[in-house]
Amino acid sequence: GMDKGIPIIILAGASVDDVFAITLFTAFLGLAGQAGLSLPLQVARIPLQVAGGVLLGAVVGWLLYKLYRQSQVALHGMERLALVLAAALFVKVVGEALDLAGLLGVMTLGFVLLERADGIAADLEVALNRVWFAAQIFLFVLIGAEVNVVIALQAGLLGLAIIAVGLTARALGVGISLHGSELDAKERAFCAVAYMPKATVQAAIGGIPLAMGIPSGELMLAIAVMAIIVTASLGSIGINTLAPRVLSKPSDTPFG
Repeated sequence: GMDKGIPIIILAGASVDDVFAITLFTAFLGLAGQAGLSLPLQVARIPLQVAGGVLLGAVVGWLLYKLYRQSQVALHGMERLALVLAAALFVKVVGEALDLAGLLGVMTLGFVLLERADGIAADLEVALNRVWFAAQIFLFVLIGAEVNVVIALQAGLLGLAIIAVGLTARALGVGISLHGSELDAKERAFCAVAYMPKATVQAAIGGIPLAMGIPSGELMLAIAVMAIIVTASLGSIGINTLAPRVLSKPSDTPFG
């Protein structure tokens, strides 16, 4: 599918989707944590929370970029990694203290580094991938330890229905987005299947409502875990099954 840029389309869409998902999650989490305010006022605060989080992340990312570029001492890879992790933690903590979208600010920090210093960002990505290799084990183990099996079973049909509605909407969205493109029907169907798996964001934020004491937090975590199990497995099977059947092998000239 590289001749038509299908893998690039999916990767780009998934990245934007993560931003969108975290933004909405942060906004609704703010609504749940401000029960004393009227609903219109809570809704009106969402754009301010989002804009404030983006601004905070952009400022910290720019300062970090300047530190990398103007440091009198050459920073090694581990030192750069430690700085970016500390900066991300700072954005998250300050964002929560100021009632801003801290998670979105962390992502904005990464965007700024990628835009201003792509070479440094590439090195950081390699280092973060190594950290993530071990961190994902702790993340998924902790999530598994938090899941109440009884509640997960009780949420079975409800959880599956929510996931099914979400996947149907995502598939329709992919179809609408690719309408008028040069992809044929089979390739558009593959994109819809390839866009199905969801795991990392769900794992990272699925337990936050429970940790904050939000009602039904256990149910939210259980459905998040269910979404990982269902979409990751079905998506992987679908990708491996459909790819050799509906996608063409790359020619000598990519995107030709």
